[in-house]
Amino acid sequence: MAGTVATILKEEGVVGLWRGTLPAVMFWMPYTAVQFTTLGQVNKMLAATPTIQDWDPSARAFLSGAAAGATATLTSYPLDLIRTNIAAQGEPKVYHSMAGCASSIVRQRGIRGLYAGLTPTLLEIIPHSGFQFGAYDLFKRIALWGREMEQANESHLSPSGALTGRIVSLSSGDKFACGFAAGSVAKAVVHPLDVVKKRLQIAGLARNPAYGKVVGVHTYTGLIDAFKKIIKTEGTRGLFKGLTPNLLKAAPSSAITLAVYEFIIGLISEGHG
Repeated sequence: MAGTVATILKEEGVVGLWRGTLPAVMFWMPYTAVQFTTLGQVNKMLAATPTIQDWDPSARAFLSGAAAGATATLTSYPLDLIRTNIAAQGEPKVYHSMAGCASSIVRQRGIRGLYAGLTPTLLEIIPHSGFQFGAYDLFKRIALWGREMEQANESHLSPSGALTGRIVSLSSGDKFACGFAAGSVAKAVVHPLDVVKKRLQIAGLARNPAYGKVVGVHTYTGLIDAFKKIIKTEGTRGLFKGLTPNLLKAAPSSAITLAVYEFIIGLISEGHG
């Protein structure tokens, strides 16, 4: 990771570390909007389904998260592809704008090129989003149990031995920590699929070899072929390339997203209360 950062700073300067920020923002805004809107609707649907009402809350959260992630991915995938290509191109630039990147991909690979890697992306995002929300729910319940135990111990040690009546709740810091842990678990579990997805996404990108081996348009014929060739040429470790920087990005991103979501939902609930 240090070598990659050094190369980027040498070739592109500090601004290179923010390459692809605009496409990333353009992707994440609709993705997050669709994801949380779907999450709320699926949660309501599951709560009204008799056969699912008795499921463990974390299991329901996993199912809701998986559905939300899949829906958001299907609606915003071309933006994800463009974001990845712009960020991976290095110097000299191949694409100078999002429109230029999209038109180049369509010329080389047709409209279907904007959906290159969609299958592994869905196979990645469904368990990732499921684990993220499922683990977040589980970690929150564990943290809440810990807070309740603390209150019980405090009341046991108090002169009266009576409960204070204080409602136990999680702080924003607690929720941030739960989101951080959930994001780490989810990203670690699905990282190999993320590697394969990105290889398929950048196929045909004529970038500087200093930024990594050029992936030809026909290097991989599909998901299974990509897995086989990566393991054959790079070993199993090849499927975990970039895990450290991925975790350094995904864990705090998950923590911030979930904590802010909870905060906004709380404000909306108070406004309607």
